[in-house]
Amino acid sequence: MANTPSTPLNFHLRACREGNYKLLESAFILGGRFLGTDDSEKWYTNYLIQLLRENPEGWTMRLRSRKLYSVSQEVYEFCEFLDHKTYGPFRGSGLVIVDTDKRWKILSYYMSCSVPNHALEGDSLSRYLMLIKAAQ
Repeated sequence: MANTPSTPLNFHLRACREGNYKLLESAFILGGRFLGTDDSEKWYTNYLIQLLRENPEGWTMRLRSRKLYSVSQEVYEFCEFLDHKTYGPFRGSGLVIVDTDKRWKILSYYMSCSVPNHALEGDSLSRYLMLIKAAQ
């Protein structure tokens, strides 16, 4: 299989789905970063890999769409929309770069929950803020 900027992103999703920490390790650059949806989820990728080792059933996310934007020959920005089996829609974004071994790897991955703008207006905003406050 050719190594393209999409390759490590595909590996990331497959690794999470299969609980395959070795594949996840191959998707990220050493010292890469993962920011999850919770405020406490600010991890170097070695910690994310350890979490997958401890949770071999993994996390199931299905790719809906992905866009890649060239920053340079060796850096791409990405934005992908995912459906999480349990939590619903997510957005993943970040950077993939060419590593010293000439393979594309994820440097940073930021996962966020997509909230439609209309959900942040009027009464919907009040309900949303109450949910966030209750979860803290």
